Amino acid sequence: MNSFHLNRFGLINFWYHGDTVFEFSNGRLFVRGANGSGKSVSTTMAVPLLLDGDKRPSRLDPFGSQDRRMIDLLLGNKHVSKREEGTGYLYMEYRKGNNFTTVGIGLNGKRRRATTLCVRGILFFVTSVLGTTWSCMMKKL
Repeated sequence: MNSFHLNRFGLINFWYHGDTVFEFSNGRLFVRGANGSGKSVSTTMAVPLLLDGDKRPSRLDPFGSQDRRMIDLLLGNKHVSKREEGTGYLYMEYRKGNNFTTVGIGLNGKRRRATTLCVRGILFFVTSVLGTTWSCMMKKL
């Protein structure tokens, strides 16, 4: 293949994922599962959040509603996860032969009062394979 193609998409401590990796085959991914299993949420986190950093509720919901908030995507539904704060990472790895490029976002969020939410993020760009070193680095945070 002469151009970069999607190789992996990963979620670390994001939503209900501890450390999940979606492997692409020749730049393609097939996702299936029961209704409510998280297919739309996972792909929403890949596109548009990871690629354009847009955290507006209307952009985070595949149906365009205002119901999906960034804090809930990061920490999970308050009534289910009980998490009040946390840090999570999303990354998308591209491959061209033996060359890898990874773009990602790290988000830190804290629930406050129902109307006050705080989510901060940092974008990153890596030109190597994220693997064992990445996992060790995340455990230190």
